[in-house]
Amino acid sequence: MFNYPNAKFVHYSLEDKSNNLLYTSTANINEKDVVYQKIPQDVSNSFQYLHYEILDSEGNVLVEK
Repeated sequence: MFNYPNAKFVHYSLEDKSNNLLYTSTANINEKDVVYQKIPQDVSNSFQYLHYEILDSEGNVLVEK
């Protein structure tokens, strides 16, 4: 849960247990502050780590985790 009024996008990456990049994408944050994006089944079964950046409409990073 988060509340960043200027948040427009989430850029995220998924990595395996050896920190190999499995998948990366950018998703829009909707008016209800929800992000939904379907990822490939093989990636969803094998990722261990999620890294993300919450971005404003100009691409400035508001939060990085």
